[in-house]
Amino acid sequence: MLNNFCEREHTAEEIERIRWLKCIAVPKDYDITVNERRSIGLHGTSIETIIFLIEKGVLPGSPLPSYKDKRRVQNGDIFFAEFPEELPEKYQNSEYTRSDELPAYRAFFYAEETARQHYLLTTLGLPFSDQSIYNASMALSFSGEVEDKIELAQEKFAQPLERNANVPRRTLLDVLARCDSRKGVVLGIHESVRKHYIVDLSTDGDFRFNCSQGLDIKYLTLLLPFGRVEQGFLKKLFSRY
Repeated sequence: MLNNFCEREHTAEEIERIRWLKCIAVPKDYDITVNERRSIGLHGTSIETIIFLIEKGVLPGSPLPSYKDKRRVQNGDIFFAEFPEELPEKYQNSEYTRSDELPAYRAFFYAEETARQHYLLTTLGLPFSDQSIYNASMALSFSGEVEDKIELAQEKFAQPLERNANVPRRTLLDVLARCDSRKGVVLGIHESVRKHYIVDLSTDGDFRFNCSQGLDIKYLTLLLPFGRVEQGFLKKLFSRY
């Protein structure tokens, strides 16, 4: 999939977006703990999301259906690890911010888990919007020994995936064994989003804002790939333009 995307012909709009991402991309040793680009926070995601971003021009929010409780995750929510000084004033220097945790660390963790989950769903052709499949794939994407994850899959999650999406167990386990090669990417989100979207807290203590149509690519301030797969993909893609 990644090679096919890199090598295919791109539209004029896609080329413009690729060049924008190339402009905001930073080297792997870039210090993202220092907020030099007026980011409100950092968003960890996958290379599959970057492909969507290039094709559609927007960063997608949560694909899951909204909970009735508005304090919980809503369809279109975009979560980020905050830089407290860029938050709306009511959240600055309050008990809501995590001054003892670097945004970079939290974004890295989320990027890695999301990258594995998106790889699993995309490779198996599973829908992102099915709650049971999404939850199962999230649990399977957690870091750990492949043998332990395979055992977990066999015990708890392979059967629901087979039942809901007709995925053979052997196929699931083969893909699962390759998930650890994905490390994800981190995107910086410009502080100006707070002027156009309502920034608030979800019930799990993470900051978010809702973009039902996705967040325009021009709000992104930086792009940092973590793993060799992600770095290789972007290097090959950027070399074309």
